[in-house]
Amino acid sequence: MKQFFYRYVAVGVAILSLAACSDTISDVQFEDWEPEIAAPVLDTRFTLRDALADSDFTQFLTEDANSAINVRISQELFDVAPGDLLEVPEFTIPLFDTVNTINLEDEGVDIVISRMDIVDGQLKYTFRNDFPQDAEVTILTSNWIVAERSFQHTYTVPALTTTSDSVQLPRLSFIVPSSGNVDVQYSAKLSTGTNVRLTAGAVEFQGADYSYAEGQLDKLNVDLGEELIATDYFDAFEPGTVALVDPVARIIVENEVGIPFQLMTSSAFATTREGTIENLTSQLSDGVLFSFPSRAEGKVPKTSEVIIDSETSNILEVLNEFPESLELGLEATANPDALEETYFIHRDARLKGQFNMDIPLALEFNGFKLEEEFIFDGSSIAEAQTAAFLLRVDNGFGLEAATQVYFYDAQGALLDSLFATPETIIAAPEIDASGVATSSIEKTTEVVLDQSQIATIANSRSAKVKLTLHSPDTGAQFTSLFYDNSIGIKLGARVTVKPL
Repeated sequence: MKQFFYRYVAVGVAILSLAACSDTISDVQFEDWEPEIAAPVLDTRFTLRDALADSDFTQFLTEDANSAINVRISQELFDVAPGDLLEVPEFTIPLFDTVNTINLEDEGVDIVISRMDIVDGQLKYTFRNDFPQDAEVTILTSNWIVAERSFQHTYTVPALTTTSDSVQLPRLSFIVPSSGNVDVQYSAKLSTGTNVRLTAGAVEFQGADYSYAEGQLDKLNVDLGEELIATDYFDAFEPGTVALVDPVARIIVENEVGIPFQLMTSSAFATTREGTIENLTSQLSDGVLFSFPSRAEGKVPKTSEVIIDSETSNILEVLNEFPESLELGLEATANPDALEETYFIHRDARLKGQFNMDIPLALEFNGFKLEEEFIFDGSSIAEAQTAAFLLRVDNGFGLEAATQVYFYDAQGALLDSLFATPETIIAAPEIDASGVATSSIEKTTEVVLDQSQIATIANSRSAKVKLTLHSPDTGAQFTSLFYDNSIGIKLGARVTVKPL
């Protein structure tokens, strides 16, 4: 501050010297001259982009073309192949006669298909020939189609033996009529040319895998597991300081399976910071059907989505608890209404689910804080007769700004503050129906220091300006935030000193 004083004294002496030459100024009393010196202390501007730069949840933030900010959460919920639930049926048909029929359901085979294209199938035939001549056996299996024809196989069963023969079929179609019956016919001819019925026989079917299936397919229940939804971004907020206004979650399902799937939550809840459980209710509690490709379209993805918002669920109330975790347990049921339609599934068809949640930073604030530290050498006001700080705030947020300036000594200990308590020294700009500030408001506040404050602040070596932002109590329900929202702070000192 002495440097400021000497500079002003030098200017004053120069002016007086010029004045003495012109005889226009007389009777100057230096002992009565108390020069007033104004000096800038801080000139800064907070933008929301700066304020959020080091936030723990920056990774979750997105902005649109207008710089409006959303918290965006996006994670995979499930990616499954429902075809894993279908098994290639394996069974044995005893051949007591030349025409034989079994019903798969009667044999304990739970079948929901009318056709299945088998990969690496095997038919194994076994016959007992009690005749003294060899027998040539021809077996027709009309439920197995190879090259668009019922499969037929011929082999020889030597006399007085039980002989097996197997056929490997890289590709075949297994056809099941609505009755569930499987038919096998055979004929046996001895080497003498006589047609006979052999003592006993059987055909056994096995398949390694399948590539395609169709049918009513109404017994496929897919457990999609439980998924923890990321909530790390909530750590940046304290319950009660910020109120979310319009969070919207979307579950997007991509379905390549030609079956209507109903998605349901087996569990949906949040765990609060206090450890209590808050159930999340939505239309998924009762189940939602998703689109599926038609048989003509084949294996193409069909996309559907479920919107979970404040109109369809209690997500607003749940998220305003700023929970530590959010968990979804999901399950899918194919053809839940058991419609007697023919649906289809490719072995490698996928059912995928994605969880997206957008939380616009259109919030009700109660204590959102911004702060900045700066160097301030208080010794510059040590010899002040009077001193005052001028605080000018230019508010471009749609929020009220309660401001405080703290002064610290060289060890970082708090000495004093500009106000007894943080003061709302500037009102919020007017905000429109969308919560957008329509203007910027500027206000200058002068704080005069008494001698005790001057003596205390003279020991400071650093300072911190802290803003606490609040939603205005003007009937507006929320304030939208944009990355280019800003609030400017200018702090100046006005000091009057005695000349040396």
